[in-house]
Amino acid sequence: MFEKNIINESGDPRYSNAEPRYLLEKTILGIIFNDNSLFESLELNPDWFKYKWPKQAIVNSLSDKTYLNPVTLVNKDDKMFPVLEVTSAQDIAFGYGSEVLANMVNELKDAYKKGIIKDIISNDKDITPENAVKKIQEKLSMLTDKAQAAKLKDVLNECYTQIEAACESRGVAGIKTGFNSLDNITGGLQGGCLYIIGARPSMGKSALATNIALNAAKSGRHVYMQWMEEPRTKLGNRMIANFASVPNEVLMRGKIHEKAYASIIKAIGDLGQLNITIDDSSSLSAESIFYKAQAINAVQKIDLLIVDHLQLIKQKGVDRRTEVSHASSVLKSIAKTLNIPVVVLCQLSRSVELDGKEKKPKLSHLKESGDIEANADVVMLLYRDSYYNGNITNGPDNIEIIVGKNRDGRCGSIFLTWHSSFMKFEEDEFHYVNNL
Repeated sequence: MFEKNIINESGDPRYSNAEPRYLLEKTILGIIFNDNSLFESLELNPDWFKYKWPKQAIVNSLSDKTYLNPVTLVNKDDKMFPVLEVTSAQDIAFGYGSEVLANMVNELKDAYKKGIIKDIISNDKDITPENAVKKIQEKLSMLTDKAQAAKLKDVLNECYTQIEAACESRGVAGIKTGFNSLDNITGGLQGGCLYIIGARPSMGKSALATNIALNAAKSGRHVYMQWMEEPRTKLGNRMIANFASVPNEVLMRGKIHEKAYASIIKAIGDLGQLNITIDDSSSLSAESIFYKAQAINAVQKIDLLIVDHLQLIKQKGVDRRTEVSHASSVLKSIAKTLNIPVVVLCQLSRSVELDGKEKKPKLSHLKESGDIEANADVVMLLYRDSYYNGNITNGPDNIEIIVGKNRDGRCGSIFLTWHSSFMKFEEDEFHYVNNL
């Protein structure tokens, strides 16, 4: 944390016992004192400051539209702005520039968010989790809600930034799924977009979502998994099986030989380093998922949200079709509000298995609502031929991912190898070349 670095590096006995939060705020002001041009392009809210004179300095500058100058502040009110505190801010900030300032402001903002959450919980001991997340969402709305209207010039600048990112990443501007052929079609998982993974039971949709989560987390992303269908320990076992290459069945029964045990211990250690948050609360409303996501995002930014699965999201007093339609709309709103990709698993209609010989799923098989297709930016449908022709084995199997809708690109199919025992999908060279 930056405030600790400031304490360690300052070497000044005046600051040895100062509270880290105060030093953080004071140093932010000091950097701006040294170079006011940094303040002009900075998003800084006075409410984020805890201490009186740093907060008032920002208020004065914003209201009077004046530069932040320590001499001017002291001359204006030496009681509000103690001369030694204000002038020494420049000293402890010496040598810090725009990059350090931006990181410190982000830390200040995070501290403010954590303070809000702490106050809500500590001030009402009897508050229910549901009401807590609602209050947190309301308090943090000023930090998460962005103005929707923008000048075309600003929009074009955002577009150019995205184009540059896509060029630098060779066409994959979003979060990589870990499967090159899929990323080539979708451009990766992109902020503001809703991705649907649809399949009949036992096709591997939960396992595919888990693989995507692990691959994203391995690249340093924070993944939040709203896992409603099964306990988080089952999800954890799938991840261990994936990393250890030990059959999930072996983990469940406890028949583990020495070599496998060593692999499991290593897998647990490696998985523990990944930034994945799991919530296995069941029967949640779409709004509850929204509130939970915003509360977690307030503490640490979420890069990817995965929900398993759509049909388990509940809403009181409405029919099933309206319930699913509403849920898909709210999930799309989460993607746009937090500017993150949201991946949602979806059960397909039983009509897949009643449509004659051809068992491959189509968009029309999305269960209970055509609004799922309308709200989704990308729809991926899973198909395993062996499931229907009776050739199911415990060994590797081929799975087809049919991209049936892609709002910003082409549709088509890609093929992966599915290791059901290890809950692992792989893309070998043969598949990658033939998926191009």
